[in-house]
Amino acid sequence: LALGINGGVGVFLHLQRGIERSGLAPALTSLSTAMLSVAGAQLEALRGTEWETAARRCVAFFAVGASLLDASTQVPAEVADTVSAELSLIGAAGGISP
Repeated sequence: LALGINGGVGVFLHLQRGIERSGLAPALTSLSTAMLSVAGAQLEALRGTEWETAARRCVAFFAVGASLLDASTQVPAEVADTVSAELSLIGAAGGISP
């Protein structure tokens, strides 16, 4: 019985990886890119206000996520140092497991 359960888990994990690669990953990449773009527009709209720092943090947050999904992501120069530092910390921690 235990072998049957373990085999079932293996099949499930295989299916899960396939779904993530064929459906979830592209959708998440698209969403992250869109959120980075929206955050950038919000930053521009909030420049000079008390919300500028928070908006810049949002841009950095979405840039990190988008960069993890796609290394060729165009990171806005304004947050490039922050994003690079965060990606270095993630890499030093062993990266992201498949």
